[in-house]
Amino acid sequence: MTVPAPANIEFLAQAVGDDAALCFIEQLAGQEIFIPAVAAGSRLETLYGPEIASALSSRYPKEMWRVPVCRDWRIRRYLAMGLTVNQIAARAGVTSDSVYRSLRKPYRGKMAARPEKPRYSDHRQISLF
Repeated sequence: MTVPAPANIEFLAQAVGDDAALCFIEQLAGQEIFIPAVAAGSRLETLYGPEIASALSSRYPKEMWRVPVCRDWRIRRYLAMGLTVNQIAARAGVTSDSVYRSLRKPYRGKMAARPEKPRYSDHRQISLF
């Protein structure tokens, strides 16, 4: 079973492969990293290899980039690897209930836009601004 990478890391998965992209995401998920303009000789290249560094520097040169967590994608990749629900939960850093919830959701291979929360306003309260 092949699980397509989400849109926000698709460029990385195409450049280095799904397994290397998964390994990178597992290491840095949720962290902000600086992407240099030139990958050659950079700290990013030293730590994560020339393919990842060049893919990131061509996409986000001189930027701070928050590495996406890609939880649903990771959970589906772990399932395709043959891991049990408990092993998936441990590796993804979630509960087993979260794994089941994630697997019930339809996966389209891209990030769904998070709906904006409706703002509650009480007509009896005066505006502060």
